[in-house]
Amino acid sequence: MNTTEKVFSQLKAGTQVSLASITASGYPRPVPMSITAVGKNKEIWFATSLKSEKVKAYKENPRAGLSYYNDEFTASITGRIKVVEESGKKRELWHDTMSFYFPDGADSKDYCLLQFTPELLRAVTVKDIYKYEVKTILLLNTI
Repeated sequence: MNTTEKVFSQLKAGTQVSLASITASGYPRPVPMSITAVGKNKEIWFATSLKSEKVKAYKENPRAGLSYYNDEFTASITGRIKVVEESGKKRELWHDTMSFYFPDGADSKDYCLLQFTPELLRAVTVKDIYKYEVKTILLLNTI
């Protein structure tokens, strides 16, 4: 399994990540997020409130960063976020666990999705404290 496959395999397993937007003043704003789904084309989906600061930030500037780590490696991915309010996709990715945040269910007016399209992956594989390997992988030719 190559590095990209390893990273996305772990993301599909429901890894907690830090997802960063860019504020109006140009600073990164990382927030902890749970992954809702990972699509066939490596797009990563998150559920959130339409009223959240991050949604406002992504509508103004779609650039985003995602990072996480485990015992084997660290990964950071840069890409772009699209705010999705389409009801069909919201129903498709709905989980009952989201009811805590959205008691009106998949049709809640406050529930939306963030579609993260990755462009660049940087993974650092740690073999031991003195040996590590850095891989930078272009995922989309849009940079």
